[in-house]
Amino acid sequence: MKVYISGAISSDPNYIDHFQRTAIALHGEGHLVMSPALLPYGFEYEDYMHICYAMIDVCDCLYLMHNWADSPGACREKTYAEQKKKRVVVGSHSKPHLRSEV
Repeated sequence: MKVYISGAISSDPNYIDHFQRTAIALHGEGHLVMSPALLPYGFEYEDYMHICYAMIDVCDCLYLMHNWADSPGACREKTYAEQKKKRVVVGSHSKPHLRSEV
């Protein structure tokens, strides 16, 4: 399954590590993973949202990391994914996984 990871970035000083650990865990289950944490610095906020929506469009599932509700962007991504009829999974902080969700 193609999975987009969503979670807090601006408010999480360790976001790169959190996204990477989640991506590794999901990739380990055999999923293709897209992560906004890999995007380059310097774009405007709305530019990032436009890019992230395009990433969600090509994915089957939106995986919400444990801190997603702290992020206005992740909340927007959740709403967008639901409107596009994508599967939305709320993840676990301790062990990111989708196996039991599929």
